[in-house]
Amino acid sequence: MNGLELDRVKRFIIKTLKNVLKDNLFAVVSVGSMAWGNYKESWSDIDILIVVEKMDLEAKHNIAIVLNILEKRYKKHFGINIISKQEFNNPALPAISLEGKTLQALLELKMFPDRIIFCKEKIINRIYAPTKKDIKMYSISNIAMFLLRNRRILSSRKAEAFKDYKNIIAKGMRASFIITKLAIQYFIFYTCSNNKEVIQKAEELFPDFNFKTLKINLKTIDRWNKARGRSQLNSLLKLNDSFIENFSHYVFKKTKK
Repeated sequence: MNGLELDRVKRFIIKTLKNVLKDNLFAVVSVGSMAWGNYKESWSDIDILIVVEKMDLEAKHNIAIVLNILEKRYKKHFGINIISKQEFNNPALPAISLEGKTLQALLELKMFPDRIIFCKEKIINRIYAPTKKDIKMYSISNIAMFLLRNRRILSSRKAEAFKDYKNIIAKGMRASFIITKLAIQYFIFYTCSNNKEVIQKAEELFPDFNFKTLKINLKTIDRWNKARGRSQLNSLLKLNDSFIENFSHYVFKKTKK
């Protein structure tokens, strides 16, 4: 989708959320590749952060209704996180109580306030911004989370359908980029805007580690819809599993120095 198409998607998201959540909708924030302007067809998800006035069972069920409407309409995966207005403004124990993707969105929102695509009121100065301590804590804990999630996925029931298998490979590829981005953020508090920049910064910051896997991933993403053979995917699976294991422990060791 181009910029105009993404703008139409954003407008439809807001319209649907208003219709379903009504007065409980406080704000909507564009997140991830759509926010950075590097959305890739057949690869990228559409990610949004939804802020509600009141976090209750009805709100959660209504978000599920919205998600179903959006994914049926666009035939794409929507990554939706939901937080309360209180958490948006002044969360308790943010590095523990909020997901890494949400904290990342709040961190970037201070730099790019135009990512708020809907809000009831002008509240940019009251939005919580993660401290350096929060950034370090959630960055390293999320690296560990992706490491353990990868192990759990690959040691559970083997995917028989090609579509499911391909989805597992994609999760591993995304995880490899995310943990690298988090490691950069942990050590120098720098937020990369795209995968190419992740590789560039990582090579500068960690010159004794090989990032060949990320370079292969970057080339593969551009033709992801053409990836149909299991042999190619098997190779990607092995590369990314090895990268996640080795780079995670490489980072853990560096934090002790």
